[in-house]
Amino acid sequence: MADEDNIKAESKGEDKYNVEASEALAKKALVLPISEAVPIYEQLLSTYPTAAKYWNQYVEAHMAVNNDDAIKHIFSRCLLNCLQISLWRCYIHFIRKVNDKKGVEGQEETRKAYDFMLTYVGTDIASGPIWMEYITLLKTSRAMTVQEETQRMTSIRKAYQKAIITPTHHVEQFWKEYENFENSVSRALEKQNPTPSDERWLSRDTIDNEELSTCAQTNVIVRLSWI
Repeated sequence: MADEDNIKAESKGEDKYNVEASEALAKKALVLPISEAVPIYEQLLSTYPTAAKYWNQYVEAHMAVNNDDAIKHIFSRCLLNCLQISLWRCYIHFIRKVNDKKGVEGQEETRKAYDFMLTYVGTDIASGPIWMEYITLLKTSRAMTVQEETQRMTSIRKAYQKAIITPTHHVEQFWKEYENFENSVSRALEKQNPTPSDERWLSRDTIDNEELSTCAQTNVIVRLSWI
């Protein structure tokens, strides 16, 4: 109650939209215990409901004391009403922190969070770094089966294709990376399934029975150069 009285006293006689007064309150909240800072943040955000700066500060205050439930509640209140990159990056930072030690399951939850984030802010001109993080996440994800590997490569391709048509400051970089990605995929496929027009001349001494058997099973044409 005392905190609320202090807030009212500081704001008395002033326009509630006074920027300097609001900044002073936000600065004061930074050095207060979270229990005393909460009423200040709530007042600021009731006045400026789309102010990413104050939402970020509010969330970070709870992060400092590892209050995950409060953090989740705050994000549920602000994300869809405040489509600011800085706030959403704070959100994904929290998600990655929570899922960092959960292995494959945590990685999948993080991927879903990126999908969710890019749905809402993926077309922002400042979203380039988010696309880069997302693609890196896909590239470093584990694939346990051939089917999972195929799905992983497809996801990477789709992410690049979306990133290169989004007007961000990283478009040229995405184009170069996408070209390198497709070239690497093509080379990998060629090694696995060489065509008759791309025959490999192999030394007799470098091919053992197991390799010949594999070639026969996959219908790969191999021409031997006898030495």
